[in-house]
Amino acid sequence: MGFDKPIVSNDAIRLLENLTKQKAQILRKRCHPAGVMATWADIAKAEHLLGWRPQRKFEDGVAKLVQWYEANREWARELRTD
Repeated sequence: MGFDKPIVSNDAIRLLENLTKQKAQILRKRCHPAGVMATWADIAKAEHLLGWRPQRKFEDGVAKLVQWYEANREWARELRTD
């Protein structure tokens, strides 16, 4: 997903909490020195060359992702993240 507006991490966390009806367990740590404070996609080239603009708002895309995950829990349960 690429959007031409920044998404604040805390707003994304709140959105996920609302969609999943679960409270996130957040462990706050000091920022890494190489970390960036903000980032977002520059879609100007895609818009200019392809006439492309995002068709969905961030919130709608995340809602679709949560719906997919809930519909595929058994499959996703088998995924390893280590």
